Amino acid sequence: IAKGEIDWEYFIGSDLNGSAVVTEDSCLLIPVEKQFIAGNGGLLKLDPRKKPEDALVWYFSVGNLKMLSWDGGVIGSASINDKYKSPNTKSLAAFNGIDGYLYVVDYKSSDGVANSFDGKTTVNKPELIFKYKTGSSISSPIIFKDKLISCGYGGIYLFEFDENYNFTLIEKKDYYFEASPVVYNGKVFVASKDGWLYCFGDLE
Repeated sequence: IAKGEIDWEYFIGSDLNGSAVVTEDSCLLIPVEKQFIAGNGGLLKLDPRKKPEDALVWYFSVGNLKMLSWDGGVIGSASINDKYKSPNTKSLAAFNGIDGYLYVVDYKSSDGVANSFDGKTTVNKPELIFKYKTGSSISSPIIFKDKLISCGYGGIYLFEFDENYNFTLIEKKDYYFEASPVVYNGKVFVASKDGWLYCFGDLE
C-alpha cells in the first residue's frame, strides 16, 4: 500500500468471482471457477509470504457442472471459524460449489494429493470434514459459533455441529437464493431472487 505498486501476484487463469479470505495462519483462500482452466474449479490456499512459484499450499477441487453462465467451481467466498475456535479445535473453511454440494474442510490440514486447477500437476489437498448436497450455489456460507448456514438455488440450510465435527441439519426452507446471508442478533437475513428480503429466526 505504501508503494502504490503490485509487489506480488499469482496467476490462476480462471474467471475469479469470489473474494479472497485471510486466514488465521496469514494465508489466502481463493475460490476458483472452472472457466478458462484445464482442471476443475475449487478452493485454493496460498501463502503470500512465499514466492509465487512456492505459494500454493493446497487445492480442493469440486465437480464440474454447467449451470447458467458457469462451468463449475466455486463462485462465492469461503467462510472460516477463526473467530469462534479454540487453540485445540480444527480450522474450518466452508464453501458452496456449482456442483450442488456444500463443503467443509480443515484448512490447516493436508490429506493426500489431488489434481490442481491447471489439470496437469498434483498438489496437496486438505481434509474433508463435511459434504452435503444442497443444490447449486453461488452464495457464500456462514459459520457462526456452532452453526453453519448455507444458501443457494435449493433453499437455505441450517446445520449445527459438535466438538467432534458431526454436522446435523436443523432446518431447511425452500427459497431461491443467489445472495449471501448475514447473521445479526440471532437472526439470519438474506435477499432472494423472488424480490423479498427474508429474516429467519425465533420471534422475541
